[in-house]
Amino acid sequence: MYEEERAQAGALEEALRAEREALHKLTATLELERGRSKAASDRDADAIIELRTALEVEREQSAAAMQEAVRRATAAAMEQQQLLQQQQQQMRSSAMLEGFGAVSQQQPQQQSLEGEATEAEGGPATLSPQQQVR
Repeated sequence: MYEEERAQAGALEEALRAEREALHKLTATLELERGRSKAASDRDADAIIELRTALEVEREQSAAAMQEAVRRATAAAMEQQQLLQQQQQQMRSSAMLEGFGAVSQQQPQQQSLEGEATEAEGGPATLSPQQQVR
């Protein structure tokens, strides 16, 4: 019976050693997988940080481009407004000059008509130098 117990004890020890070995392999595999998972997680975290940074840069560039476009559009609108005001002022000046020219042309006609009316009424008329000699 002693031998039987000894054989059973040997078999149990062998089974225990196999289980320890399996547990050791499982623990080593688990540690290896944890390391791989951590490395993948770190890479993913780095990729997320890079993507966020790229997105922020893109947003800043987009905002800067938008501000520049607004600035250019505002400058162009102001320039167009100034040109329009200049054109309006030139048109007013031209209209004033044309109006002044029309008034100037009307005044000699009115003076000559007034002179003819005065002569017809028998009043003093402006005589030309030839008429004054007679």
